Parts: sequence; C-alpha cells; structure tokens
Amino acid sequence: MKRFVTIICIFTMHFGVNACKETNNKSKASLTTNATELEGTWETTGYQLKKSSLVTSTTTSTSIHTKTNTATSNLDGIWETDCFLNEEKSWETGTYTFSGSTVTITDSYFSNTSCQILEEQTAAILSYTLGSTASGVTEINFNVGTSLKKTLFSDDIAEAYSNESFCGFDYWQKNITVDIVGKTCGGEVITASPAIYSMIKIENNHLIVATSSGTNDGSTSGKRRKQLDGAPYKKK
Repeated sequence: MKRFVTIICIFTMHFGVNACKETNNKSKASLTTNATELEGTWETTGYQLKKSSLVTSTTTSTSIHTKTNTATSNLDGIWETDCFLNEEKSWETGTYTFSGSTVTITDSYFSNTSCQILEEQTAAILSYTLGSTASGVTEINFNVGTSLKKTLFSDDIAEAYSNESFCGFDYWQKNITVDIVGKTCGGEVITASPAIYSMIKIENNHLIVATSSGTNDGSTSGKRRKQLDGAPYKKK
C-alpha cells in the first residue's frame, strides 16, 4: 500500500518593537549618578539645564526593554500525538520537533495498533515564526519548506516500492532516507511545503495546531487557520 502525506506547515512571528519619541521644544535627560544632588528631572531652558519640579519615578536611568515571547521557548522540544488509525486505515503518529527557528514535521506509520513496529516515515523540515498572542493562542506561520524526506523501515515495503519505481526510484532500501521533492509519487508531483498561516495553543503540556475551516485554509495571513480542534500533541 502506498502511504503518502504531503506535509504543509508555516509560521510567522512579529515581535513587538519599543519606540522612543522625541519632542522638538523640550528635551529631558535622566541622569544616573551616586551624587544625590543630581537626582530628579532636568530640562533645557535656553542653553542651561534647570531642575524641574515635576514628580518623577524613582528609577532615573533609562533602559532598553527586549520583548520575550515565552511561546518560542515553550515550543522547543518534541511533541507527538497518540497512536491513531488514519483515513487510509494505517496506524500513525504525528510529531512536531521544534528547535530554535526550525521545525521538523514527521508522519510515522506502523504495522500494529500500539504503534511500536515502525514501517515508514515522511518528514518536512522548515522554518517558522510566531506572531501575537491573545488568550493563550499564538499566531504561527510556517515558511516554505525546503525538503520532504521519506524513510522506509520495512524490507517488504522497500521491495514493493522498488518494484513500482515509486517516486522514480527503482531501488528503495531500508533505513535509507531520500528527498522526494520534485519527484512523481503515485501520479502526483511532490512540491515543497507551502507557507501556512495558522494558530497554536499550549495547554496542560499539549500543543494544538489549528486546522483548516471554510475559507480559513491558511494560504494567506487573512485566511489564517483558527480552528483549534486538531489532535493534541503531547510534549515528550
């Protein structure tokens, strides 16, 4: 049986940027020093500095604040679904492996109901970015993938694929990974994963990735996937 899954994933993150505004007619300076007589707010009057009577914060030094998106650090690691029976009546698990700005999305196929005897894997490697977060839900954009790799772990499947010249290869081997982007597999030309705009939620150590619903197919930011009803991925 041919089992092929085209994996599409994409994430885009927009980090907040702090801006510092200047006024044309007044300039304020915050001075940090051990001399207590300099504490306070000073403003220009002509070419002289004059101490202001304005009440200021107890913090007199300025600082640059870097916005940290906790969702990024929380994503790093391996997330995997429970063993399930897919539409092709094969036992399968799905895995997201996040590392820095890269994610590997893997579909693993098994010959038994407990998903212990691995037969085949398909994996897409791509980058992602995160966007804004509201009520625990974060925008995630998967960028265009660079590869789609298939690995066989069964001699019988390798022989069957070789006999059919599946994806144009007439000599499939067990434990050998091949990139099938650009190949014709089962009558379909395989392309790299397209960009997908989606949403994610992490709750109770489970990751949920939004699925397509109606016109929200994830093809553009305006059609971002928002339906958080997909299978949960538990962090390993």
